Amino acid sequence: VSKVFHIETLSFYPDLVRAYSTPDRVYHGINHFHSSLQIARDTIATHRLKLTDEQVHEILLAVAFHDYVYSPFAKPSLDELHSAIACMKVQKKSKN
Repeated sequence: VSKVFHIETLSFYPDLVRAYSTPDRVYHGINHFHSSLQIARDTIATHRLKLTDEQVHEILLAVAFHDYVYSPFAKPSLDELHSAIACMKVQKKSKN
């Protein structure tokens, strides 16, 4: 089972990059996005986790979207909720 999943090849990747690249992001910016994905990939590879391709795909999507929505004035956890909803919408589209 291949554990390689390149989110960079997916049609919504430019939207992710655009979202993480906005100037109002101090910590949760584009470097955080890329390093989070690399840490997840390295963890999966290093620990030789027995995951299906679909599980790897879902983990990396969750990592990629975990800070997708960012509003400095949102109530605590609302950004995470809206990020999760955006991720679920993308997953639903990719399964259709």
